[in-house]
Amino acid sequence: MRDIFINLENNKFRGEVLDVSFVSEDSIVKELCKNEIESERVIFKSRNIKNKIDTSVLFFTLNTFTMDIFKYRMMKTLHNAMNHNAEIYVWDINKPRSKIFRNTIKMLLPDKSIKSLKIKNLNIISDNSFEKIRSIVSKYFTIKEMRISDEVFFIKAVKS
Repeated sequence: MRDIFINLENNKFRGEVLDVSFVSEDSIVKELCKNEIESERVIFKSRNIKNKIDTSVLFFTLNTFTMDIFKYRMMKTLHNAMNHNAEIYVWDINKPRSKIFRNTIKMLLPDKSIKSLKIKNLNIISDNSFEKIRSIVSKYFTIKEMRISDEVFFIKAVKS
């Protein structure tokens, strides 16, 4: 197990923010939205989305789904709930089929504090590779930015 570092210091979200994160009781997205806007934390269920969303943030969420169909359904539901030109941000692990992932992710937040998150995905059947997630996101959104490093990737996309 090793540490992976992510700099979240300069991330700014706009409008109504939907936090679709399963990984921690302490919302990283709420930390990123401090002093900016209100963030609504949800456990993802399509019936929970009541308002049109300006920004959706998936923070190490997609790797929790073993089957691709659920990842597609989530993207489709988010697409339908989001305003035109809304943005979606995806941070997740790059874990192809037949591999496991067990690491600590350290995040530098805007207030200069560091939060740690332990992520473990031992399911060798699931495919959460960068290529797979990029293809799922691009089916519903236009990708504007992508980064991959240290077994973690980031995708920023826009609903058009």
